[in-house]
Parts: sequence; structure tokens; C-alpha cells
Amino acid sequence: MLANFPTVGRLASDEWFRAAAFEYACRFPPDDARPLRYGREFPAFLRAFEPARALPYLANIARLDLM
Repeated sequence: MLANFPTVGRLASDEWFRAAAFEYACRFPPDDARPLRYGREFPAFLRAFEPARALPYLANIARLDLM
């Protein structure tokens, strides 16, 4: 996840990012063997993720990381 969302990883603490990535992985298990394609739903997940409410710009940053 950190390789796919490096800017989000830099803006959030390591602990916060790991917790968010873990929660995301529990809800959206990988459906492709290629890790670089993983996380397409992460921006939408962050938009609804309660701990991300303190960082309202994070979902948009995640969307940019996907480009």
C-alpha cells in the first residue's frame, strides 16, 4: 500500500497509515496478484474512514497518488 500511496504515507504517521492500510485490506482483499494494482478503492475508503476525518484532504491526495 505504501508503494501505491507514497504521498498519503508521508502526510500521515507510519502508525496511522499501517492501521488504515490494515483496515482497508480487511474490507477489500486483493483481487489481483499484481500489488501495484491494489488500492483502487483506497481514496473512497479514506473519505468514509472515521480516523481520516481529521485529514479531509487525504482522500484527494490518495486519488492523485493513483495517477
